[in-house]
Amino acid sequence: MAAGFPAGAQDGHHLMNDTEETAVVLEVGDRTAMDVATYPDVDLHLKWNEDGSYQFFHKDGRPYEDED
Repeated sequence: MAAGFPAGAQDGHHLMNDTEETAVVLEVGDRTAMDVATYPDVDLHLKWNEDGSYQFFHKDGRPYEDED
C-alpha cells in the first residue's frame, strides 16, 4: 500500500493503524536545505538550515525554546 502527500498542500495528514497488529511505515523523502514544513493543525513550523540542522518555530515566528 502507498500514500502520497503533495508538497505545498495546506492540509495536515497522518497515518493511523486501526488494527491490533504492528504496522511498519517506510517514509521516503528528502530534506532540502532551507526547506520548511508547516503543521497547520498545531502551532508549529519546521525550518531546515543549510548545514542540515533544523529549528522549530511557533506560527508567529517565535522560536520554540528548550524547556529543561
